[in-house]
Amino acid sequence: MAHWVWNLWSRKKREITNLNCQKLFILWDGVQKPITSCLQQTLHYIQNWRNLHQKSLSPCVTAPILQPRWTPPPRDFVKCNTDAVLFQEQGKFGVAACIRDSNGSFIYAMSLCYNGMPSPSEAEARSLELTLIWLSSHEFNNIILEFDSKQIIDSTKGKRFQNNEVGDILRSCVAKISSFQNYVVHCKPTNQSNCSLIS
Repeated sequence: MAHWVWNLWSRKKREITNLNCQKLFILWDGVQKPITSCLQQTLHYIQNWRNLHQKSLSPCVTAPILQPRWTPPPRDFVKCNTDAVLFQEQGKFGVAACIRDSNGSFIYAMSLCYNGMPSPSEAEARSLELTLIWLSSHEFNNIILEFDSKQIIDSTKGKRFQNNEVGDILRSCVAKISSFQNYVVHCKPTNQSNCSLIS
């Protein structure tokens, strides 16, 4: 409705003819146009606006919807779930982690955001690295670290590192993992893969 009123105003409406409601016409800048045509044009503009804004709000990457189920760690252990996320439109990436005990009770959480757009592999490797640094500051032992990048877990387990930033980050992670006692890192199973366990 607002667009229709704006449409009338912006075209310098001069007069409406046939006020008997037989057939209404609007005279815009000397051109006679039926009101139904004006309404159709307005509805068309509104639909285009909705379509445009609906697309910009949709996620950048479409992924299958998973129903993750958290499983508690064994007694006397804590579990730390960590993940990375890319915000393409903002040119940023984030890392988050949450620690819970064997009862599922919340212990600690952290969330960090950085400028830059690393590859998904680098973001996942950074997630592991930053989580290990964070965990070491809390002096935990008996930790299960769980995340969803099978590629990172396999590289770390096999100590096969690429000669790039991701490889350098993972080398650092292996050194940090070896400094912990009773520390297990494994991949959270998804539809796409079965994940292996490392320690």
